[in-house]
Amino acid sequence: MGYRRPGVRSLSARCLLAAVVAACSSGPTSSYGIALDATGRLYVANSATNSITVYAAAATGNVTPMATIAGSNTGLHLPTGITVDAAGSAIYVGNFSSITVYPGVEHRDRAPIDSKATRESQSA
Repeated sequence: MGYRRPGVRSLSARCLLAAVVAACSSGPTSSYGIALDATGRLYVANSATNSITVYAAAATGNVTPMATIAGSNTGLHLPTGITVDAAGSAIYVGNFSSITVYPGVEHRDRAPIDSKATRESQSA
């Protein structure tokens, strides 16, 4: 059972994605985490493809992501959680065994600007 802050309502990624980005042929697969930044851009953590896809504010229908973070340099490994800072200048991703941080919206295969192993991966 996950920790929940009082007054914060949790929605499933699939529920929100269905409302915001319907039938994306080039987008979310096994989406477990979602976040919105202050401008309304939607960030999606895709576990099956080890990627983060970003959609424009108010995007609907079969849209292509405006940015994708993916590739062997990213350190993404089964990402399931995601959040964005208030300014939209940093993307924080909870992976299976680490937390990785990326600068703003980019469309590339780059190393994170920060990475921390989780307790489970440190003891393994």
